[in-house]
Amino acid sequence: LFDADVAAGSDMDMFVYQGSTLVGSSATGTSAEEVNFAFANPSAAPITLTVSNRPVLNTSIDFVVGNLPASTTGVVMALAVTSIPAGFDLGPILDMQGCTAYMLPDGMTGVMPASAPSLTWPFFVPNLVSLIGQTTMFQSLVVAPGFTGSGYLTTNGVELLYGSQ
Repeated sequence: LFDADVAAGSDMDMFVYQGSTLVGSSATGTSAEEVNFAFANPSAAPITLTVSNRPVLNTSIDFVVGNLPASTTGVVMALAVTSIPAGFDLGPILDMQGCTAYMLPDGMTGVMPASAPSLTWPFFVPNLVSLIGQTTMFQSLVVAPGFTGSGYLTTNGVELLYGSQ
């Protein structure tokens, strides 16, 4: 049947999905269906979350979300006091294949506009003595269509231990 003319509606049409996103289709009147596409692949390096300095009271530090894919449009920073050291797979429940949650968020920023290759987010550590010895978890949610069914990716988690010097 390859490339044969067939009666309308009796040939096979082709639809290709990555997750729940349609990435290509062909529905010609013949059985010669062809879809040319390239699945979106993240860069060889994973998206990362790093911190510029130690979190010392009354100082500023920078969080850097690095290795952002070209399709990135925004980043959300989440923070928590509860961590999930082994991580929790977000693929089955949020359609975020290959993504892991390393915390249970207690708060989040709004969506910060971002684009490849990185986003820097300044964070001021308040001069509160009660913070010394306390920890806070951070993780970023990246808006990057084409990689998961939901269009979101996650970074690694970062744990800050606050100090006075």
